[in-house]
Amino acid sequence: MCARSGKLAKASTVLHAGAGVSALALFLALSASPASAASLTWTVGPSSPETVTGRSSDVQLTDEGETIGRCTQSTITAELGDSSGAGEIGSITQASFSGCTGLLGSLTLTGNASQTAPWILEPTSYSGGTSLGYVTGVSVTVSIPTFTCTFDATGIANFTYSNAIAVLSLQSTTLVTSNATAGCAGFVSNGDPAGFSADYALTTTPGTATPTITAS
Repeated sequence: MCARSGKLAKASTVLHAGAGVSALALFLALSASPASAASLTWTVGPSSPETVTGRSSDVQLTDEGETIGRCTQSTITAELGDSSGAGEIGSITQASFSGCTGLLGSLTLTGNASQTAPWILEPTSYSGGTSLGYVTGVSVTVSIPTFTCTFDATGIANFTYSNAIAVLSLQSTTLVTSNATAGCAGFVSNGDPAGFSADYALTTTPGTATPTITAS
């Protein structure tokens, strides 16, 4: 892939020619391998199950490690619950994004998380109040109106959750693009690697308490 200046030049050329799209990416992270989770009992506080809301003010979109887009607001809703051994400790059932801009202006980012198609949180290890794991089923749709370009990015993300600051960090560089429309030609192709990163401050819903995840 071209350097960032090359992407801007290419985008400008395509824009003036009336075809193509900005090379945008989304990322949310391949994870640490399941290690000690199988022998752990996971406990969610203040109670279980717990509905939580997460808010982020900086979602970064990347392409091969290069930041090419950002959203200034994002909200997620998640259901967390006690669990034993390796497996699900919760699921993200809603993800929204706003204030998104890319190399060539506005873009729309849609999180395809729902009750019927959740993003599943699976912990892998715990130490000193911090849980590590991965999120399966991640799916987002990117739309760039300037080029009538739409594509999906799906895959697995890493997560880190710190009880001390009540922040859920999501990262991935291994999402894969698909369903790219004709307007994306020359910028985004099916099978491209995509990336996403965001830190979400969590609170209970309703309420202002901060959730905890512990393991023993």
